[in-house]
Amino acid sequence: SGSNSPGQVAWNGVNSGSKTHPVGGKQPNELGIYEMSGNVGEWCNDWYGFDYYSQSPSTNPQGPSSGHRHVFRGGSWSTGYYFIRSADRYTDDKGVSGHDYACVGFRLSKSSSPDAYSEKNKTGIASNKKIESGTVTDINGNVYKTVKIGNQVWMAENLKVTRYRNGNAIPKVTGNSKWKGLSTGACCAYNNDNGNVDTYGLLYNWYAVNDNRNIAPEGWHVPSDEEWKELEIYLGLSQSEANKTYRRGADIGEKLKETGTAHWKSPNIGATNESGFTALPGSYRSGGNGNFGSIGDIGIWWSSTESSSGAWFRGLNVSYPSIDRRKADWNQHGYSVRCVRD
Repeated sequence: SGSNSPGQVAWNGVNSGSKTHPVGGKQPNELGIYEMSGNVGEWCNDWYGFDYYSQSPSTNPQGPSSGHRHVFRGGSWSTGYYFIRSADRYTDDKGVSGHDYACVGFRLSKSSSPDAYSEKNKTGIASNKKIESGTVTDINGNVYKTVKIGNQVWMAENLKVTRYRNGNAIPKVTGNSKWKGLSTGACCAYNNDNGNVDTYGLLYNWYAVNDNRNIAPEGWHVPSDEEWKELEIYLGLSQSEANKTYRRGADIGEKLKETGTAHWKSPNIGATNESGFTALPGSYRSGGNGNFGSIGDIGIWWSSTESSSGAWFRGLNVSYPSIDRRKADWNQHGYSVRCVRD
């Protein structure tokens, strides 16, 4: 599924090393779905019938009404190329209740309504449009959700990597005086509390973002100011509005923010996250004194673009529905990072 070259999309008996691998290590198919072929075979809801397709409906066949064994498809880490073909379907006596199978699992799909692909509304996003998602894995093995927004694919979580792409460590700095005096890359957990990392990611100074050893996973990069603008324009800004600074767009922030008050402070009114970006209020660390801002109020993300007076960033605030575009007055500031696919 996704290529005529099995090694590009599937862990199989040739390349797997006789084991499963984290999802996202191979290319997705045309729908943005990872590893429909290989890695782990997948149970289907259908009962298996050897000659079922010779007499089945041509549209959306549901399988026999009853049977002894269920279908599984896709091949796995243990199978050859023949079994990872999209056309192949098979079963096994171990599919009977009470048995297990060492290389078969399942995935869930959600039913969608017939109008799931309605026309674009005036804000630029299709109402009820299905969000295309996937994953990407960094050099530490952290797996991030991803989302396609327009023609871009973004991380839907904040970066928390602690090594550059070449394996070198990104220093984790806790002391305020040391943090504010840095001129090289560094990171920290919000409030120096590692319990915040899983949810909010790490905060990075701009020197880490700009380091040529690369902070982003292979095939990804920190977005430029222009790439942030592309996202904003897709969500409804005009080009002239995108070029402005400070708060822009009547509801762009609402389309990016996670809904509810699990992470954003109450009331977080208007947040829809209809983009799937799932922006979180990971706050910041000041480059002027090393102090931390208030978590739950604000989220700030670096761009890779620097001007003579500081690097560009984007900010969202619990009190405003817009998105902020500004230049950092200190490159020592600690902000969150989202990456975009090359």
